[in-house]
Amino acid sequence: MHGSPHLSDKMLVEQLKELDTPGIVEQHVYTEMPVRVEYELTVKDRELEPAMSQVQKWANKWVVFLSRSM
Repeated sequence: MHGSPHLSDKMLVEQLKELDTPGIVEQHVYTEMPVRVEYELTVKDRELEPAMSQVQKWANKWVVFLSRSM
């Protein structure tokens, strides 16, 4: 699993499962040994990309600025 360095594998799996329920991501389970699970973005999630991109731009500008001023 290739997650965030600030997020444990267990927490990442829990978050992905929560996103699967409302249909934001789709889970694919492969019955191999060991079992392999992949997640794919749904159309619903892809429609969020423009909004999330704007949030990321805001965070890049202001979170760095705020952390420097403290």
